Amino acid sequence: MVCRTLDSRNIVPSCRTGTSSEIRNDNLQVTVIANFEKMDITVDNIRFKTIIASDIVRNGLGIELWDKDEIVAEIFRNDSLKKIQISTFRDDLPLVIIEKLIIEFDKKIGRNFQEE
Repeated sequence: MVCRTLDSRNIVPSCRTGTSSEIRNDNLQVTVIANFEKMDITVDNIRFKTIIASDIVRNGLGIELWDKDEIVAEIFRNDSLKKIQISTFRDDLPLVIIEKLIIEFDKKIGRNFQEE
């Protein structure tokens, strides 16, 4: 799956929303990778979903953790900076969910940076 610009003539199909493009709340365009399955992780009776997505602006690949329609955490492999970064968007995340997200990141994405 190839990412393109935010120009409406160059749209990217999205597996997550079923729309022709995916614009996140932070106005970044991401592409959900179709050949990876979405996975559920249940912790403290909360069912989280994970989604693998590429980001053309930050040049990399990440795994996002969702609680219903809210992104709560992300682990991102930034291929330009050669860094793996974690972001949390909720203060009360249990450590076990972050540990499980790291395991999924290592299995589905890996820590090997892609060359441009």
